[in-house]
Amino acid sequence: DACNYLTNDVGVNINNLPSDIYSFFYLINSSKCAESANNFNESVFYLMKALDLSKKLPTPENVMRKGHVYKFLSARYYSLKDYEKSLHYANMCINTFLAKFKNKIGTGVGYEFKGLSTYNLTKNTNEALVYLEKAQDIYTLISNISRYHYVEKLKAELFLETKPDLALQHIFKFIDYFQLNKRKVHFTPGSLIVHQIMQKHQIRSVVISNNRIITHQQ
Repeated sequence: DACNYLTNDVGVNINNLPSDIYSFFYLINSSKCAESANNFNESVFYLMKALDLSKKLPTPENVMRKGHVYKFLSARYYSLKDYEKSLHYANMCINTFLAKFKNKIGTGVGYEFKGLSTYNLTKNTNEALVYLEKAQDIYTLISNISRYHYVEKLKAELFLETKPDLALQHIFKFIDYFQLNKRKVHFTPGSLIVHQIMQKHQIRSVVISNNRIITHQQ
């Protein structure tokens, strides 16, 4: 409904937008709507428009918004499995935020995508871990405990192929936190990763919190 409203009812001329924060968010939300419809070309188109507009905003707003656009571009290209472009925009995101917003969530997310893209390009787990831990260091400084534990899922994904025991350790840190906080939107994908690890490595059961045993079928 929100996307239909944005597309059909707002009546904006995209080539004649005022250079203000409202136009910026219109473009960002239009990009999200295009992504939700699996139209990644259109999603990137709106992000490029938002990038151009962000440069016209007053300082330091322009720096922050530009960094967020780079973050979104990195995420879009990661979804498309274009890891070189994802890494490029992750680096742009990090370098932009480091100038004025070193310890912000946007910087951390930039490091997340840098770690993930690096791993997919090189399969270098150690290098990827360095970037994920940089993200966790930022989340610790700003007391963003949820995002800190979200990175545990990313670490599990790094070890899924080669070190199932380590992957399970990380994913259960993720699951335990979000289950405790009743966040099913995160808890459920964590459980699916456990299933994936067990299936890939033919593990019949694993020990989870409170020494409970969970089987592949569960």
